[in-house]
Amino acid sequence: MIYYAIGDIHGHLELLDPLLAKIEADAAARPGEKTLVYLGDYVDRGRDSAGVLSRIIAGPPRGIAHQVALLGNHEDYFIDYYDCVEPAATRWMEPDWGGGKTIASYMGDWDLIKRHVEWLRGLPAYYRAGEYLFV
Repeated sequence: MIYYAIGDIHGHLELLDPLLAKIEADAAARPGEKTLVYLGDYVDRGRDSAGVLSRIIAGPPRGIAHQVALLGNHEDYFIDYYDCVEPAATRWMEPDWGGGKTIASYMGDWDLIKRHVEWLRGLPAYYRAGEYLFV
């Protein structure tokens, strides 16, 4: 089994897409089953958190048999914001956290936010695969 791990995307779809293309090319050149593990922190700071989540939800790139997405602390704050849980919801909107950029990336599409938050609620905090523990 070959594993690829990606962490701390933070809303940067413009960096994620080329990385996925490289993983796809590498996977095509290697025999065997492959798994892509996203390590969390998909949202905040970058300008396209909504695009990042949509890309991950769409499934793995060609040549990757399995995909696992883990919940990061930034997604926890996003969920708390959506649920109006204080003080986390207010803290997430501070500039250092980037919640405002995340919300702006949805351009008012509250249905998409709801779908993404519901998907995030189902993510595990860790993934164990043989000798590997991804967190």
